[in-house]
Amino acid sequence: MKNFQHPTMRSMRGVMLALATTLVFTTSAAAQGFGLRGGVERTAIVTDVESGTLGTETGITLGAFVGIPLPYNFAVQAEGMYSQKIVTQQNLELAQQGEFSPDASLELGYIEIPITLAYRVPLSGPLRPRVYAGPVIGVVVNESVDLKGKEAGDIANEATLLTREAFADKEVGYMAGVGASLRLGPLPQLMFDIRYTGGLATVSQDFAGNPLARNLEIGAFSALVGIGF
Repeated sequence: MKNFQHPTMRSMRGVMLALATTLVFTTSAAAQGFGLRGGVERTAIVTDVESGTLGTETGITLGAFVGIPLPYNFAVQAEGMYSQKIVTQQNLELAQQGEFSPDASLELGYIEIPITLAYRVPLSGPLRPRVYAGPVIGVVVNESVDLKGKEAGDIANEATLLTREAFADKEVGYMAGVGASLRLGPLPQLMFDIRYTGGLATVSQDFAGNPLARNLEIGAFSALVGIGF
């Protein structure tokens, strides 16, 4: 499970982190809205083959955003988010019996930069619904493997055990979601969002020589709350 980070990859991660910081905090000077948001994120597995050995867990997501208003109730929103995606390795025999007790889990921490186009529904009153979608750039900034107290040789599906090397370091994906803003007087507005992020973390075609893992990606469903200024 030893991780090796190529110097070029470390440099790429530094560039992405700097880009995320610059995007969020310098763009706010031209924006009419900025704030913070965070919540929980459930990793989603997308594959055209059902292996029966992979599961998911719930992680966290948090970050900052800025919004730039456009005519006709549209707006562009840029975010810099930390996203925790967790994939678990199941015991195949137990999974087939309906028992889910992971042998191991792989946690990938991403810095994601979504750029979305939002439409704000023109309603009177303090509640302002919106829908939005757009591209996401993501890069892995940390990772860890939890063997759930076991040794590597004790894992039931050791030959196809998920490893960090099975996943891409960076990806371009998409995001789509719905949300609402609630403003009460001079107080900061409260924001609520439900979204799906897809197309990130493609598994390599030769993942441990396991043909069942091909054409597999992980995404995430997220529920967030935030404050906007």
